[in-house]
Amino acid sequence: MKKYILIYFLLCSFISFSQTVGSILNSEESLNGYTLFAPNTSNTTYLVNNCGKIINTWESNYDVGLSVYLLENGNLLRTKKIGGSSFIGGGIGGGIEEYNWEGELIWEYNYANDSVHHHHDIEPLPNGNILVLAWEKKTASEAENMGAINLSTEEIWPEHIIELDKNTNNIVWEWHAWDHLIQDTDSSLPNYGLISENPHRININYKKPNNNPNNLSPLNGNGDWMHAN
Repeated sequence: MKKYILIYFLLCSFISFSQTVGSILNSEESLNGYTLFAPNTSNTTYLVNNCGKIINTWESNYDVGLSVYLLENGNLLRTKKIGGSSFIGGGIGGGIEEYNWEGELIWEYNYANDSVHHHHDIEPLPNGNILVLAWEKKTASEAENMGAINLSTEEIWPEHIIELDKNTNNIVWEWHAWDHLIQDTDSSLPNYGLISENPHRININYKKPNNNPNNLSPLNGNGDWMHAN
């Protein structure tokens, strides 16, 4: 019995001394470098080496909005999950924060209200601007005026992307899926066309098979029509 207790103690000691955060295996195939990650439902972001040793951490007042980036100057760019709007869905974020290496919050921006809400991801650009992925709310009436039929929700949330100038907090460019729709149900509408001949446009009545458990369309669900990541 003492033998098994000793083996158990040694095994636990080895694990506790060889692993800290996020690293279970460090083989010869591992790439040299650091790993940046932010656990879901956590307000802490970690930078660790291949042995799981913590190089740096950053603390926020918010859970992560599902994406974090380490900038070339050593600052942390992270999304944050905020409430206060009528959007509720998987991957919801709502804002962006930037921290310096010492953990000081030096910039933040919220993109969340009853009309739009950031979700999932952002993308820092070489010019210092940031691309932000977000939902925008359209009512069932607006969707029907674009040729939607058989809606089972009161609203749908098509995707859009904004480019944010971090120095001025101004939106300098934007792209909306709503501007690139096509439908073949109402010839009186300007977005009418043959769907097979317009692969560059989005069919507003696209619907996955009913037996698909991940059916994301304006015909069911909470309005999260496209669910881009």
